Amino acid sequence: MLEDVPQLAVEGVDRLEQLILGLLARAQRGETQTVYADLIATVESELFARVIEQTGGNQAKAARWLGITRYTLREKLSRYGLRPRAR
Repeated sequence: MLEDVPQLAVEGVDRLEQLILGLLARAQRGETQTVYADLIATVESELFARVIEQTGGNQAKAARWLGITRYTLREKLSRYGLRPRAR
């Protein structure tokens, strides 16, 4: 598992770069004027989904990992249509 970390990191950077380039291309075509907000929303929703998965749906633990309140966590989960796993 640990031997996969460098490759996973490279793939993550490649994915982020592709996301950024795609958003910039959309902006150049006049399809969006919210590149920053679009990027943050995409990255944030992925982060929240993975944290909820890694914590087994434990919202208190997920909030601690993220350094936010459970209230904020629940707001973000709702915003991105994410549902914590039932215990």
